Amino acid sequence: MEIEAWILGFRNIYRNLGENFTQEFIMERIGFDLIADDPETKFYHPAEQLSLLMQLADKSYNKSKSDVNSLLAAINKEEFIELFNSGKCNSFREFFSYFPFAELN
Repeated sequence: MEIEAWILGFRNIYRNLGENFTQEFIMERIGFDLIADDPETKFYHPAEQLSLLMQLADKSYNKSKSDVNSLLAAINKEEFIELFNSGKCNSFREFFSYFPFAELN
């Protein structure tokens, strides 16, 4: 699974794109619900949806290491745990559960 599905799984990822970015704004503009949808099962190529989201903020996304790093740098530990407990992104849950330092509850 593409890491972009995991990035889209972080419920608050869009808040880092600007103050006008809300779930309603994203739903209206590009038609997906980052709160309800499981990006791992909803999108065949989640990188394309992440790119669309970034374009809304006049930014680009090209799957580079620096793009991924800049997006993940804005995610805190609580958001990792929230995604783990959300029931979304099963491959993320499997990956994250391997880390002994991960406090999952």
